[in-house]
This record gives sequence, C-alpha cells and structure tokens, in this order.
Amino acid sequence: MNNKYTSSSPVRGFRGLFRPMICTLAALVVSVVSGLRAAPGQEVMVWARVTAEGRQRPAPALERPGFYVMAATAGREIGAPWKETQAASVDAVARDVRQALGTSRYRPVDGDQAPAGSVIIVFHWGSVSPVMFETGTEMKVWMNQHEVLAVLGGPPLDRVAWSERNDLFAAAGEERYYLIVSAYEIVAGSPRPSERRLLWRTHASVPAIGLSQARAMPLLCAAGAAWFGRETRTVQKVDIEVAGTLVLAKK
Repeated sequence: MNNKYTSSSPVRGFRGLFRPMICTLAALVVSVVSGLRAAPGQEVMVWARVTAEGRQRPAPALERPGFYVMAATAGREIGAPWKETQAASVDAVARDVRQALGTSRYRPVDGDQAPAGSVIIVFHWGSVSPVMFETGTEMKVWMNQHEVLAVLGGPPLDRVAWSERNDLFAAAGEERYYLIVSAYEIVAGSPRPSERRLLWRTHASVPAIGLSQARAMPLLCAAGAAWFGRETRTVQKVDIEVAGTLVLAKK
C-alpha cells in the first residue's frame, strides 16, 4: 500500500436529484484551525452514500477504530473562475480531513504499516460554479450542468419528484466550495495492485458568498464528518455555528 496512491475524480456523470432535509443530529464539535472565524449560520449541503461492499464492513468504534492511508489531491476549479481571496492549501485541507476522520473513529497509518482491513481515503476539493452560454436570444445553455450536479450529489433521478428539483438547481446555479471524501479498499487477489473498490463517499458543499476557500474547508469537513461511512439517502442541510470551534446546530 502506498501513500501516493492516486484515484480518478468521482465527479463523473449526473447521479440524480434529491429532496433536501434539515439535519437533526446532536451537536458535533470539531476543533478548527487556530484563529478561524466565519459568519454564523453557514448552511452546508451534505450527501453521502455507502456501497454494498461498504455495508458489509463494521463501522469504526472507540474500541475498534478504522485505519486508513490518505491520498491527497490538488484542488480543482470547476466552471467559471472567480478571484479567490484566500486559497486553501492541500496540506491544510488534508489536516482538516484527518481531523474530521478522527471524530468518526478513523486513525491514520503509514502505507507499509497498514493492518488488514485498512482503507484508502481520497479527497477532492475546490470550487464549482455554473457556466452559462449566451445563445443570442433570451435562452441560455448551461454548459456544465451535469458536472455541477455530480459535485453536489444526490440519489437517482427516478426517486425524486419533479416538484422537488428547485432547491437543487438553486444550489447548482451559485458559486460554491466543495469537498468529496471517498473510502476505498484494495481488491484482494487482483492482478492489478492499484485496483480498488469504493466503500463510501461523502459530498459537502457551501455557498462561496462571504467565505474564502481557506475558511470554507474546515466547515465542509465538520459537516461531512457526521456521515463518513454512513448514508443520508437524501441530501441534508447542516447549519454550522462558528465560535472558535465548529458546532453542528441541533434543530
């Protein structure tokens, strides 16, 4: 197992639409980078899924933590660019992801010391915004619609009523920061050493207005941590209050 393990982006194709719901979790506190301050009431959109293989694995617990090797990726800008006031570094995002994984009972290990059952954690992050093409008439063509929707995540289209799409397209039509965290296992006995199998994936995004990328990433990690290795079935809306620490507000 190698710390430089790479993965293709999960942002491929449209995974469907959803009905947003309000999170009712008890408060989850996640320490953040010293000095972080952001306006209270930030609403983070989270969607998480677990594969059939992932459901067969026991959830990490205090007496039985899960172990992982992390594969960091560079940030990616999807859609129309905007001037970033304070960009996040891959090292800072990796630190926040590790911290969030710790709240879900996952522990980091070196690749050559990983015990059996360890997973590979891959995270993708950056900014996403719509690209609209002017046709010369009153109509506009949304050029990257499928890619933006894939970043936000959601259940398959056939599970969602037409009347429930407004919230999705409202979110997809604005500039947002995103974080996607995926867990893989190596396929035992595979002739390809790099072959892996997806276990779970968590999507989190937040409107970019009023935030810098560096301030947004800890928010996304804090909101997404509650669903690492779990399934939401529908996209959740998580209100985060910031006061030195990040707290998932109980509704």
